[in-house]
This record gives sequence, C-alpha cells and structure tokens, in this order.
Amino acid sequence: MTDTNSRASNGALLRHQAQIRSAQMNEVSTLQAQADALLECTAKGRLYAPGDTAADAHGCIDIQVTIEQ
Repeated sequence: MTDTNSRASNGALLRHQAQIRSAQMNEVSTLQAQADALLECTAKGRLYAPGDTAADAHGCIDIQVTIEQ
C-alpha cells in the first residue's frame, strides 16, 4: 500500500526528473544547432566563428591563410 506521503514524494521526484530531462533536451538542441552550423560552414569551405564581426548570418567566415617566412 502506498500512503499519501509516498505518493507526494513520488510525484515531486517525477516532476524534478522531468525538469532535468527538459534542461538536458534544451542543451542537446543547442549543441545540435551548433553542430549543424559548423557542418554548413564546412560545406561552404568556410570556418564557423559566430562571434566574429565578419561572420555571415550563419556564423561563417572566410578562411584566411597567412604564410610567414
């Protein structure tokens, strides 16, 4: 038999687990979006640098090669 306190505790635990799962899914979504952007830039032959002022709408910048002698 399950008493009222046990049911309340189980309910609280399930709500807590649901909150954790929701936060994890948000993190996964963020990481997936970053991976997609990285792959998009790579397909364009560009680098993913979303914070760069020269970045396009997808966060891509041109690759610049400097050779020092």
